[in-house]
Amino acid sequence: KVSAYRPDYFCLPCFVLLCVVVGYVIERFKGKRLYPYLLAILFISLCLNWGYVLKVIHKNSYFMCLKKADTEKFLLEKSIISDYYDVISYINHNLPAQSKVLFIGEVRSYYCQRDKLVATQFDTNIILDLIRNSKGIEGLLWNLKQSGVTHVLYNEIGARWLIRYFDYFHWKNNEEKELYNLFRQDYLRLIYGHGAIVLFEVQGLDLNLINH
Repeated sequence: KVSAYRPDYFCLPCFVLLCVVVGYVIERFKGKRLYPYLLAILFISLCLNWGYVLKVIHKNSYFMCLKKADTEKFLLEKSIISDYYDVISYINHNLPAQSKVLFIGEVRSYYCQRDKLVATQFDTNIILDLIRNSKGIEGLLWNLKQSGVTHVLYNEIGARWLIRYFDYFHWKNNEEKELYNLFRQDYLRLIYGHGAIVLFEVQGLDLNLINH
């Protein structure tokens, strides 16, 4: 649903054309009565813009990123998505190298140094596909095991946003939804969390599922 986006999300490429238009308008009015006023408006706009940029830089201390030693500290303490970086940092430092993380309600996969399964809002929902290709909870656990998934990262706020704007969990029937709820309630063990983002370990992957 493209309507879910604010128009200003896509306006950045327009600034290139806007610069040409502004330059053309100023040149056309050169020597005319309104010319000094246009220059004044342009100068004030630039000052306000630079004032905003400097305020953002000062508030977020982006210069810390120039020092590699301080980069992670900056992400964990100053970033507006510090909860994401905190959980991902835990994954990078604490999960075994052979771990594989399934992202649910989270579309950002950068910074994660473990193997992962992640899809954007424009892709197929991975957990939904796994459920639809499974016969009961044992079938789902078997499919997770075959995919190599050992952990699940769940973003509650992200999931709500995806449900609201992109029908993230488009269940075909109640059985699919019930299987998902059963999996979340009985087969995920919480091991770490920050804010709305939590990390689970998948339980039951060592079951003998020969029939599947």
